[in-house]
Amino acid sequence: MSSQDIAKTNAVAIRDLQPKISVWNQGGGAGGVDQGMGSGGMKDIAGLYKMLPPVLDTVYEQTGMQPPAWIGTLRGAETR
Repeated sequence: MSSQDIAKTNAVAIRDLQPKISVWNQGGGAGGVDQGMGSGGMKDIAGLYKMLPPVLDTVYEQTGMQPPAWIGTLRGAETR
């Protein structure tokens, strides 16, 4: 099978998919340091907390899976 055949097969396989692509950017102020956050470990923790809700929402939208109870619940997600 040639690489063109493989490319055609892959194109047919994903033709009707409608993936949701999300880009999370923690941003940064001057020098890559968020204003008021400093440059230590707290900035990393704050970035994780900012990123977690959109990640969990995306996983739920794509799979219907909710996060474990110890993480929290999603707003608007029906109970299964």
